[in-house]
Amino acid sequence: MLRSGAGRYCCGGFGPALWRCGTDLADPSKASALTGLHMVTVVLRLYRQGDQETGVRCLNIIDRLAEFNLYDLERALDDER
Repeated sequence: MLRSGAGRYCCGGFGPALWRCGTDLADPSKASALTGLHMVTVVLRLYRQGDQETGVRCLNIIDRLAEFNLYDLERALDDER
C-alpha cells in the first residue's frame, strides 16, 4: 500500500508532463513515447494501490492519455482486467 500522500504527489506531477509532451507521447518515433509507456505503468500501479482520490486522479490521467492515442495504452488496460 502507498504511503499517505504518495499517490497525490505522483499523479500531480504527471499533469505538467502531459501538457508539455502532448501528442508526442503517442508518436513512437519520439523519445517521449517511452515516457508515455512508463507513465502508464506507474499510473496503473497507483490506481491499484492508492486511495479513492488517487484512483480518480489516475483515471483522469488515463483519459488524457487515451485522447492522445497513446501507443499500447489499450493493451496495458486489457492486461489490467
